[in-house]
Order: sequence, then C-alpha cells, then structure tokens
Amino acid sequence: MRFVKYPLIAILFFFLALLQTSFLPHFSIMGAAPSLVFIFFFILVFNECLKRKFFNQEYYFALFLVVLACLFLDIFSPFYFGLSIISLLGVYALVKTIMYFVREQRDRYFILYFIGIFSFCFLANVAFLNLVSNNFHFRKYLYIELAYNVALACIWFYIYKIIDNLVHRGKQLRLF
Repeated sequence: MRFVKYPLIAILFFFLALLQTSFLPHFSIMGAAPSLVFIFFFILVFNECLKRKFFNQEYYFALFLVVLACLFLDIFSPFYFGLSIISLLGVYALVKTIMYFVREQRDRYFILYFIGIFSFCFLANVAFLNLVSNNFHFRKYLYIELAYNVALACIWFYIYKIIDNLVHRGKQLRLF
C-alpha cells in the first residue's frame, strides 16, 4: 500500500497542475487564481509533520513531495527554473519547525494553526520568488489571492482529514 501512494500523488499533482493552468484562470477573482499545486503540497507536508516525530522521519517522502511539486510549479511558472525547489524546501523546513513547537497543543484550535502557518508560508513563498527574480513589487490584490488560497486549502484540508480517518479507522489497537 505504501508504494501505491507515490504514483497516486504524482498523478494528483499532474491533474492539479493541468487544472490550475487550463481551467482555473477562468475563475480568477480580480486576477488572482488559486495555486492548487502549492495547496496540495502544503496539506501533505502539514499532515506528514503531524504524524511523524521531528528528527525520526524518513525524509525521502518529503524530498519526493518537494521535487514533484517544484517540477509542476516550475513548468508553468514565469520565474527561473529551479527557484521553486529552494522556495518549497524553505516552506518544508518552516512547517517542520513550527509543527515541532505546536505538536503538544495540536487538538486545540487546530484550524487556526493551519490557517496561520499556511498564510505565512504562502506569503514567504511569493516574497522569495519575487525577490529572487528581481520582480519585487507589491501586488495590488495579494490579499485576495491569499484569501482565495486559504479558503480552498481549508476545504481540502477537511476533505483530506475525512479520507485519512476513513482509511486509518480500523488500524487502532482494541483491547476490549
């Protein structure tokens, strides 16, 4: 089952990249379209950071996610090829560090942690890509783009949690 998830994730990233570039520009709000590849990458990284301990984890899955997401982000990006890998490695390290400190209180106000960390990582990603490409200017509707991405990320986060609970429901140890 473990090796089935890698091709499935690759297919999902491919489908989301096609959806993001071909279908969603028609549903942009004031020129802001959601970044489905970044949202899916963030949800996977966020949930993997919750399930595993901080330094006792197999990093090949995280590296697989970063390389795959960067491939699809760089193909359809106006920035230089390869900038997304640096940016998403930074996002991964940031999420990993923040989740290390949040782990003890993960049941209280969990969606607020998700929204805050997602917003910060999204803005850091946009700022880094614009700064490195010498195209740093304040986009007029960045807050609308952020709100659009946060709304979609929250919906997908709850869908992912429902599917994850259904898959892992019967794997608990029952003593009685």
